[in-house]
Amino acid sequence: MSEHGGRPEHGGTTADRWGADQAPPPGHVTPQRGLPLPGDGMQGKGARGRGLPWSGRFRAQVVGAAAAVVVVLVVVIAWAAGRHEAPSAAPVPSDSTAPAATGTGLAGTPEATATPSTAPASGSATNRPGTTTATANGTPRSGPTPTGGRVSDDFTGTALGPGWSVYHSSHANGGIWAIDQVQVRNGELAILGQGSDPTGRGNRSGGLCWCGGPVGPYGTWQVRARFDAGAGYGQTIGMWPVSGDARADGHLAIAIANGADKKSVWHGLDGPGGKSAGGSVPGDFTVWHTYTLEWRTSYVRMLVDQQVVFDSRTDAPGVEVPHAAMYLYLQQDVGPMGDIPPADAKTPPTVTERVAWAKYFPPS
Repeated sequence: MSEHGGRPEHGGTTADRWGADQAPPPGHVTPQRGLPLPGDGMQGKGARGRGLPWSGRFRAQVVGAAAAVVVVLVVVIAWAAGRHEAPSAAPVPSDSTAPAATGTGLAGTPEATATPSTAPASGSATNRPGTTTATANGTPRSGPTPTGGRVSDDFTGTALGPGWSVYHSSHANGGIWAIDQVQVRNGELAILGQGSDPTGRGNRSGGLCWCGGPVGPYGTWQVRARFDAGAGYGQTIGMWPVSGDARADGHLAIAIANGADKKSVWHGLDGPGGKSAGGSVPGDFTVWHTYTLEWRTSYVRMLVDQQVVFDSRTDAPGVEVPHAAMYLYLQQDVGPMGDIPPADAKTPPTVTERVAWAKYFPPS
């Protein structure tokens, strides 16, 4: 699956400060100058006026000098102590949050979700998802994770329902997954791709994951979708591991449409440990189709309009079936990347991945 880009940032093969003010060093003593020496009064006018005998004056001078030496020693010791300050305490890290990782985005795989992960390497068979998730209005959002019944979303209304999270990250080629490129309108989910720079820089698209919705392992997922034709954009429907580590836990590519004309889709299995298998099926994928994943403990099947196009038991001998928790992701990558060609003069102003509904059925 290395020839097809397509991972989530959770799409290719998916960043602290601290400081503290230092307090004045404890124990510091500032030397004082001009301290009066004991005994100075003995040599003042008053002392001489008292008429002490010479021997008495001599003893007083000796005592005064000795006292002066003591004071000098005290001052010197204090000054020296002041130079050897006690070490200040180590700075304490602040509560700042590390920046979110930036996704690279493969053609066809999702990127990281609320918990950013390292995006798969560019050019993998599955397009990876994007990092940093939020809802369409930019506010993080999560929903229940059903665990025992059917779940569906037919995208009625004008906003995403609970459980969906939208990517906000960038591709290595300068393309962007932007929150406002994911919209709910006219009874469908629309992921808009806009921009025709052949390098991909500044071109905008979007992606999202059902991270707060039904999470595997095992079950059946269905998505009814269609993909607009246009070079420079590749659409993906897939399953990405909650851990974010597709090499260790595997990844499932339900449909990846990277070609400009959308006359074929790629599907396949990345097994735990790196082994993979997959293939493509021809057709017109600019029209509506139902894409199905049947994931069981011993096999994985993928269908287009109820026609089996991949069965791991016959199409992926030696590739282990994933057993880790995964969630559904939908995204449109910005090319050029992997086998997504660069945008060209024929690329429409807007290339859209449209989804009518998404459904989950628990394993029977």
